[in-house]
Amino acid sequence: MSGARAGLAALALLAAALLRVPSASAAEADWDTRLAAVQGEVFVVPAGGGEAMAAEAGMPLEAGDEVRTGSDGKAEVAVSADSLLELGPESEFRVDSAARSAGSFTLSLGRLVAKLRSLTLVRERLSFRTPTAVAAVRGTEFALEVQDDGGTALGVFDEGKVAVKSMADPAVEETVVESSQEVVLPPRGQEVRSRLRGGKRYLQVDALARLKAWKTGLAKLKARRDAVRRAWSALSREERLERRRKAMRAFRGKLQLLSPERRERIQRFLQATPEERRRLRQELREKIQQKRRERGAGRKGRGRQEQSQ
Repeated sequence: MSGARAGLAALALLAAALLRVPSASAAEADWDTRLAAVQGEVFVVPAGGGEAMAAEAGMPLEAGDEVRTGSDGKAEVAVSADSLLELGPESEFRVDSAARSAGSFTLSLGRLVAKLRSLTLVRERLSFRTPTAVAAVRGTEFALEVQDDGGTALGVFDEGKVAVKSMADPAVEETVVESSQEVVLPPRGQEVRSRLRGGKRYLQVDALARLKAWKTGLAKLKARRDAVRRAWSALSREERLERRRKAMRAFRGKLQLLSPERRERIQRFLQATPEERRRLRQELREKIQQKRRERGAGRKGRGRQEQSQ
């Protein structure tokens, strides 16, 4: 075999080996999604319906994982070192796909505020789904809110654009929401607000109003994103799995310290269907309101007693 042919053969073998062995770039093909901070009751239900666990800061999230926050719960989800989401109380958030070329998340209930870096690479994609909409982002500041009935509101703050598509009415075109604008989609079964342009229907886009209040926390979220970026370190696959195992062990230990009633309430919430969770949340809200009314009545009674004396 001549030197040229030998060189070509060697190159062919090298190419075949590269196809079989994942490269460094292939290993980085997924978003390194993880929990950056946790406050109050926050749980992670692993992909495939595995045993749920209490969320912990630094815990990696895999495709199929669902994050649920309680009535006092908040969580920060870092999509990467420089892209951060904050989940509000009573939210249900799922990682659908962690692939960098097709990253996808679902907010089925609750609220999130996002500060995402600009996605400058062509292969990078991020989308957010709700029961009635899908939103494609390219790096932006926005808020997303989903009601119990699936009604959705999305608002963009000072930077970026979001392309929103109605899931309930396919005849409505994908609509771009820009800085200081918002769009509201009703629950399924109700008419989607739209407007005609060039013979096509687009979602009705309004000035930012309904979600404007969430903008007040954006400065804090930016500061938190900078802090996360400074402390960030890449994790190997084994390190990600070990952090998840550690979180599970810690949760099992904490459960044993709780009262039987509290353990039962947590397990009911984690094992319930979405409809049952909505009912449980409503029951909890009614209990809280009842306690507030009782405290108010008690204060009024004491005030009347003091006046009569």
